[in-house]
Amino acid sequence: MIMSLSPKPVVSKRPFIVMAYVANAKGIPRPQKPVKCPTLNHDNKSCLIYIERWRKRLCGFSFRLAGMNCLPHSISFTIYPPGAVPYGRQPLLLMDHAGGVVEPENGESSLLGTSFEAAADASKDHLWPEDVQLGPLPEDGVKMQSRRTQRRHITGALRLFGLGTHSTLKDREVVARHLNIGVARLEGGATKIRDGPSLIVQGMEAVRVLEQLSVIRLMMTGLLALGTNQGYWGPALLQ
Repeated sequence: MIMSLSPKPVVSKRPFIVMAYVANAKGIPRPQKPVKCPTLNHDNKSCLIYIERWRKRLCGFSFRLAGMNCLPHSISFTIYPPGAVPYGRQPLLLMDHAGGVVEPENGESSLLGTSFEAAADASKDHLWPEDVQLGPLPEDGVKMQSRRTQRRHITGALRLFGLGTHSTLKDREVVARHLNIGVARLEGGATKIRDGPSLIVQGMEAVRVLEQLSVIRLMMTGLLALGTNQGYWGPALLQ
């Protein structure tokens, strides 16, 4: 499966819809019917959308996602809950299916279980093991990941925030605008990474960007826009 914080092939950059899933009478999360489909063919045809199938996600969600179809525009698409993105093994943010904030338990980091978990671990001097034994999943279902995977996740986060090796001041200005934080903060982080490019420093600077963001819904909107700019996923349509 393609990781969420990595560039995608063109075919995987289609627009996608993000909207709340609301529990029905049986307690099963179901989305409302979207007003418009994510078509690239803009015309005068009104959308006629119906549920085509229920997707079975192997990871990331505890319920099936709705696969929709728009008859007039001949397009199939999936409705993603708040905080989720296409091909994402983990959500960008800890949000429930209705868009509410999920508070971490026992004082754990709010980044645990998200796409930024690797950076959060590195910021606390917790580096994943160099080698991981292959085999069946442990009884708790948690599979160890390698340092190489951690490095890849952090690299993706840094590029998202304009702090990567090839990122420019212009990139950081775009990030500052979408996340409503100061360019100087990003410039300082880029300098620290350049002067001391360890995983620990990289993780710390990625986490510091996230710590500047307080309103989670605006945070989600900004992160989705930045991911679109970087080619991590297509345009997100919030309904």
